[in-house]
Amino acid sequence: MDYIELKVSLTPYSQELADVLVAELADAGFESFDDIENGFNGYIQENLFKDDIANTVRQVAQDFGATAAVAHSKIVSQNWNAVWESNFEPIVVDDECILLAHFHNVDKPYKYRIVMEPKMAFGTGHHETTYLMASGILKHNCAGKTVLDMGTGTGVLGILAAMKGAKEVDAIDIDTWSYESALENAAFNGVADRTNVFCGNAALLTTPEKYDLVLANINRNILINDMPTYYRSMKPGATIFFSGILLEDIPAIEVSAAALRLKKVGENRRNKWAFLAFEK
Repeated sequence: MDYIELKVSLTPYSQELADVLVAELADAGFESFDDIENGFNGYIQENLFKDDIANTVRQVAQDFGATAAVAHSKIVSQNWNAVWESNFEPIVVDDECILLAHFHNVDKPYKYRIVMEPKMAFGTGHHETTYLMASGILKHNCAGKTVLDMGTGTGVLGILAAMKGAKEVDAIDIDTWSYESALENAAFNGVADRTNVFCGNAALLTTPEKYDLVLANINRNILINDMPTYYRSMKPGATIFFSGILLEDIPAIEVSAAALRLKKVGENRRNKWAFLAFEK
């Protein structure tokens, strides 16, 4: 599978604008992002790429009083690992968990050490929402729990939950690269015996009241659309974590959650991104 790399350079650069553009592109099907000087790169499957996305980026930047230089190029599948390795640095979450690749040499011990291979899957921890979700998991009692990881990407969140004692993790992603990546990463990190990986979407959630903890780090539109399905899959008293949303998206998520009588029990923020926790 080949991908398109979209390079966005902003003048003047602002983190707020970059965050808004990343959210816009995520809604348009972009799967992963990495930071560059004064901008970022976004990655999308070639068959999903639309030429007019560059005009959208330029218009949003203009609305912020900025200029966006936009260029795109094709990345063939066999070159992805090299691209990923050139951009990915180890990520430390709350000084308790480290997310890193096999080629990193980090001697400092951490309680949870997750080693990943990419396969063009989102969730390496560079993105604030992955960090926020991992931080939430670190604070949550996962021992003996059944966990759903929706939009699993590299599988890192489900892997962390399993490392924290979850008895079973169902990891779901619609992308075949993510499916393969999550399978391999679960095995490499020693939690494959408690991790089931599926390629698909929320339509796979056919068993009611199965999960103690649901992890949903996707985007606002999908979260709102699929929230009733997540709700039906949760046990009474279960917890759901939401991220993949900007601060301005918080009210929309809260309204949808309130309609299902979910009780808000937590919130965290990192730059312009939000994390919300609710209980059933």
